[in-house]
Amino acid sequence: MSPNHNAASMYARKLLFVVAPLMLGATLTGESMQEQPHAYVPPDGFVPDAVTAVKIAEAVLIPVYGADQIHSEMPLTARLENGVWMIEGKGPSTPGAHGGVAIVEISKKDATVLRMSHGK
Repeated sequence: MSPNHNAASMYARKLLFVVAPLMLGATLTGESMQEQPHAYVPPDGFVPDAVTAVKIAEAVLIPVYGADQIHSEMPLTARLENGVWMIEGKGPSTPGAHGGVAIVEISKKDATVLRMSHGK
């Protein structure tokens, strides 16, 4: 057996270990959500109301901006616009204070955080 044959055989085996799982994954993800068990999607989406939207916003804001900062902007308010929850903190309440507020946009349907920021 030539050295080139051994190298080609080894390459083919490595390729099989990479391609086979990808092919299996493509097969599994080719199924519709309806065909997969345990793929329930609530009719009102995963974020059905403002209370849920605010809880999710707090959960993603606090690790990034800190509990003290986010708690100083409570209560957070949420409004629904075109299937997206817009959550904002309240502005500085101290007279003469300047600064922005936390903003989070969350998909009502699947709870994806579409945007998160904090003004300066």
